[in-house]
Amino acid sequence: EKDGKEKETKTEEYLPEDDEFLNRIRAYFQENGIETEKSELVRKTSEYDFIIQVPSPVGKLKYFCKAKGKQKLNEGDVSAAYVAGQIKGLPVILLTTGELTNKAKEFISEFKAFVVKKI
Repeated sequence: EKDGKEKETKTEEYLPEDDEFLNRIRAYFQENGIETEKSELVRKTSEYDFIIQVPSPVGKLKYFCKAKGKQKLNEGDVSAAYVAGQIKGLPVILLTTGELTNKAKEFISEFKAFVVKKI
């Protein structure tokens, strides 16, 4: 248990403190009681990957979370997030500040264990 906490803190240190998008993500996690297990900077100010613990009536559920700060998310963005979750064997939450294209929405309707949340 102790080791897990140290790793979490270590990973978090690499993330910029002055990133407005990252702060929105952190606020969203905090409001919803979501714990971060692992964080990774993909593209500064616009893309982060997380392994998160989401509270639920049956206990905490582990998800892969892709956060993208982009005006329009296309099917490429959506499928990249889905594939990343598949590789990790986890359901996916895609956090975004923008909208999904119609094609991206169609794509998602075919996925299982894939949630999109606008923040």
